[in-house]
Amino acid sequence: MINARIEIDGEMKDVELYDDMYDYVSSSGADISHYYPLYRENDNKFVVESVDIVSDPDLMTYETIEIDGEDYVRVNWGEQEKSYIKESGLGQTLWTIWQNNGKNEYYNYRSLFFETEDEAREKANELNAEVE
Repeated sequence: MINARIEIDGEMKDVELYDDMYDYVSSSGADISHYYPLYRENDNKFVVESVDIVSDPDLMTYETIEIDGEDYVRVNWGEQEKSYIKESGLGQTLWTIWQNNGKNEYYNYRSLFFETEDEAREKANELNAEVE
């Protein structure tokens, strides 16, 4: 994240600029407790699944502005700051870990997000090995 002061509609405003969705959700302390994993039957206590944040109805997108030759889209997921993500990184798929509570109910594990499925699986495998 970069804090910047830019001109918007003729006024100087403080904004936060993000390269991609991972940068944004990692910095904002995103809460995805209202998400539910698709895969529900698994012997593992920790499972991995992709999360498409840009499709979240709570994520609002607004105007696009150009900064230093890059297009940024204003986004808001409930924070007070003016946040902009590079348009090229807006649709990035993220990965997260779900924890089974033993009753076949899953909860997001510590709101951790990963840029790749491999990174998420590696962490989930570590966690599963600890509980075996």
